[in-house]
Amino acid sequence: KQLGVVYQDVQPIHEGQCGIDFPVKVSAIGSVEMKPAATLTCNMAATFAAWTRNELVPAARWRYFSGVKAIHQGSSYSCRNIAGEGVLS
Repeated sequence: KQLGVVYQDVQPIHEGQCGIDFPVKVSAIGSVEMKPAATLTCNMAATFAAWTRNELVPAARWRYFSGVKAIHQGSSYSCRNIAGEGVLS
């Protein structure tokens, strides 16, 4: 909340060797929308929020002279093997 993360708690995820005990669904970081909302660990949400606020938004202002309205993410939590490695991501 101190980082401006808009989230809701979701049910624990347990899938074989994968899972998150206390997942959150992040729909925005400050005024930056997350499309679609991303299911993350609390630590990942905090890290991503800090990166968005301290790196992404200032870089967009500096390079493009504009703010960031939305992050269109392609994947958040997913229990799957890393391609060609047989290790869970």
